[in-house]
Amino acid sequence: MSLTIINDLHLGVKRQAGTTESSRLALQKWQRSRFSSLLDGITGALLVAGDVLDDFLVDEDTVTFVWSEFTRWIGRDSSNELFLGAGNHDWSEKAGRMSHFGMLAFFLEVSRVPNVTIIRPNEMVMVHKDVGYLAHCSNQVRFDEELNEILDIKAMRHHIRFLVLHANYDNNFAVESDNSLNVSAEMARRFTDAGISLVFAHEHQRRVPKDQYPCIYVMGNQIPTSVSDCLGNDSKYLTVIEY
Repeated sequence: MSLTIINDLHLGVKRQAGTTESSRLALQKWQRSRFSSLLDGITGALLVAGDVLDDFLVDEDTVTFVWSEFTRWIGRDSSNELFLGAGNHDWSEKAGRMSHFGMLAFFLEVSRVPNVTIIRPNEMVMVHKDVGYLAHCSNQVRFDEELNEILDIKAMRHHIRFLVLHANYDNNFAVESDNSLNVSAEMARRFTDAGISLVFAHEHQRRVPKDQYPCIYVMGNQIPTSVSDCLGNDSKYLTVIEY
């Protein structure tokens, strides 16, 4: 048995600098093709660990495309199970309206697509056996509160071995930004001392901090949408937790 994790696909991206209308459309078309190919190679439990869409609002046809692809994928095999988690691009506490991530979740729910779990902001859900996913939180204070609760209560209750987060790892530039949450090295060490490995979405470049290997793993994204996604490291991988 296994759990596959994909993250930060940013479908519906619209790059402006150094692009033309045709190149923007070509990027979106390529993104969609890569997304379909990723799904075709996955069977079983799938966690989308935030930012399946590029922004709070994208083109409506992107929303319907993602909905149809998830529906197609789930219908392909009765063992397929989707956990769709919120990231920082998927939701804003101050927006006062439904995001397109929320609309995608609504479509999946009202169309009664089976084997779908939506993980909304500020929620922690056990996605597979002893793997938890904590979705994007409304601010750093709330995020830290959730992390402390997981350490104090939820880890014991659920026997968590892996915790997947949509956040930066040990990034001082993100400490004061509620839109981009951060786990300090000190906080991470509390988890690893408790026997819980942390798996990070949100950062687009894959990295494995040497001082915390193999307990800290930053996955990187699977579909690059800018040059910066590949600078110094053009390897892109799915992440699989096997049992």
